[in-house]
Amino acid sequence: MSMPILSSAIVAALRDSSDISRWISTNHPGSIIQTPTSMLAGPSYGICLEHREAVLLLVEHDCRTSAYALLRSVYEAYMRGLWAEECADETALAQIVRTKELPTMDTVTKQLDKVGGDATFAQSKAKVWRAMSHYAHGGLRQLERWASADGIRPRHPDGETVEVLHHVNLYGLLAVLGIARLAHEPTEHLQGLQEKVLTFIAKLADST
Repeated sequence: MSMPILSSAIVAALRDSSDISRWISTNHPGSIIQTPTSMLAGPSYGICLEHREAVLLLVEHDCRTSAYALLRSVYEAYMRGLWAEECADETALAQIVRTKELPTMDTVTKQLDKVGGDATFAQSKAKVWRAMSHYAHGGLRQLERWASADGIRPRHPDGETVEVLHHVNLYGLLAVLGIARLAHEPTEHLQGLQEKVLTFIAKLADST
């Protein structure tokens, strides 16, 4: 099966994403300090990073429906990792063991906002959750990109697809930073990683 012919905008976005992948691989700690909290947060961040790589592969093969569907999984994995790192106390961990269930995303964002002292996470979730759920579960937004007067086939615009790449890149960068914190990287090294992540984020913002 031949590779699809991609637009220059998608090729450029994938090239930038690959640069981020190489940076993540180079700066990914080999191990984390094992605590009950980190053993929940670390796998969540790892899942975020693997889903992100899958999104890049799907876009490269022009499987945009599936790439859009994975956006919510990337987001959820990062947010659960951050919640585990910042909020999961002994009571929360015991409840997970007892119920075999993780907290809902509403609980995750509310508790993160409580730690941060504002409503940043709840507000950001409110902006993106409905759309991500449509794409993940074959909802109306996903269906609209398949059906038209010209027939039934996928029509996910390049601009939207670039935005999906930008979003998963952002969560991936934040996830590897979380893993570095769990690894108890030296303060100077962690600050350097944070500065590089901020540089990547600024570049993503400039290209939107």
